[in-house]
Amino acid sequence: EEYLLQKVANINTSNSEIVTGLLGEHVLMISNRKPIFSNDHKIRNTTFDLYLLEKGDNYQALSLIEENDTLPSIKNVGSAYYHQADSTLWYTTADNPRKEDGNTLKIYSVKLQNGSWSEAVPFKHNSPEYSCAYPTLNNEGNQIFFSSNRPGTRGKLDLWYCNMLADGWSYPVW
Repeated sequence: EEYLLQKVANINTSNSEIVTGLLGEHVLMISNRKPIFSNDHKIRNTTFDLYLLEKGDNYQALSLIEENDTLPSIKNVGSAYYHQADSTLWYTTADNPRKEDGNTLKIYSVKLQNGSWSEAVPFKHNSPEYSCAYPTLNNEGNQIFFSSNRPGTRGKLDLWYCNMLADGWSYPVW
């Protein structure tokens, strides 16, 4: 099959725009388009925020929804994944972006209920000692896949998964 690759109009800036998934008919995007003013060169333009894009007749012309109540207010997002089946947004964030020895990334989830987002729920296996990041779930929502540098990794970040059990997420395996 042949595919036609086309640039999306009206969205791209001189910074980074990264599509992370869909939220219904909308597109989820993270971007560092808002400038950060800091004397610390390590954190300039490294903080990403979550945005929602609206499509017109197709995905060629997306428009940024500037002010909306559709998304929870999440700052410093590393990725976001919306699981349609249970209306849950899973995301990665760095709790302390100015930490000198590097960030510890953590996974959180928020559930969309009656048009409002729940309070953020930390992933059971988050730790201050290592990162858990970049979550995605299978279609049924009973397995979560993520990256982590937790003990037992073979490299810097390895792929891990957990199964949903009656009492919550199983211990991570790879």
